[in-house]
Amino acid sequence: MFKIDYAHLSDKEAIISLWKKCFPGNDSFDLWFFNNVWSPDRTLIKYEDDKTIAMLQRIPIQLSKDGLLVPATYIYGVCTDPQHRGRGHIKDLLTYSHSLDIQQNIPLAILIPESDDLKMMYSHLGFSIFSYIVEKRYFHNTKTVYSTIQIERTHSSNLSVIKNIYSQFLLDKWHVYRDEKLWQDIFSQMSISSFNGILKTNDKTLGYFLSELNGEQLYIYELLLDDSVIVNEVLNTIANYFSPKEIVYRMNPTNHDHGRSFAMIKDHCNTDKRVLMHKTNYINLLYN
Repeated sequence: MFKIDYAHLSDKEAIISLWKKCFPGNDSFDLWFFNNVWSPDRTLIKYEDDKTIAMLQRIPIQLSKDGLLVPATYIYGVCTDPQHRGRGHIKDLLTYSHSLDIQQNIPLAILIPESDDLKMMYSHLGFSIFSYIVEKRYFHNTKTVYSTIQIERTHSSNLSVIKNIYSQFLLDKWHVYRDEKLWQDIFSQMSISSFNGILKTNDKTLGYFLSELNGEQLYIYELLLDDSVIVNEVLNTIANYFSPKEIVYRMNPTNHDHGRSFAMIKDHCNTDKRVLMHKTNYINLLYN
């Protein structure tokens, strides 16, 4: 017999087992996530005769634009046991999750599909493209290029600057409101080999980057820039500073480069799509 319900603490072992089966190869993140983010009252499970066969995480977030805050549910870690796939279990879980949103006056659900096939599946379940992300590679040109851009490395006393940049640069775009807990989660995921910095020229702040150096590759998890900044000049400055052979970066979409579709949204209230949809909406670093 099938049933859907919130998890109990006694389910944690089965939940972790299914998680590792569906999302293998990231033990350090798994340990961090289940110690710092996971809780039973955020986890919906579909059971078959008391066996966990599918699940999803319902993480409460807020979307923000122009100072307006709108509650939303971030649907994360959606998975089905491989032996039970193709039988509509995810559809059942999402339908149940959406009914909870409506009961709790939460108008929106957000998720980030990992593939085009999943985007297609979620579009059939009522989700629409909500945000875009720019993801590219940059190969370091060792030729010296003059730049006025300076890097100020982050430390505990200037983390508030990064938080202010995020809020100010994205004020007129839909984005996830990052409270202290979410910022804490983001910074706690950064390893000891992380390289984060604030970008400036003269007295003007241009943006910031959160990155990690892995061998000769610098992976920038978040590069948030003012729309007027020349991206290649910033990347060249970062490359000269850290000397990687290659930079892989993820940054906010701009009016010049929208990037690829990223997050999807389900609107339970049938809001005018023009209010929600814009190619410079920004979603990133939600445990993804």
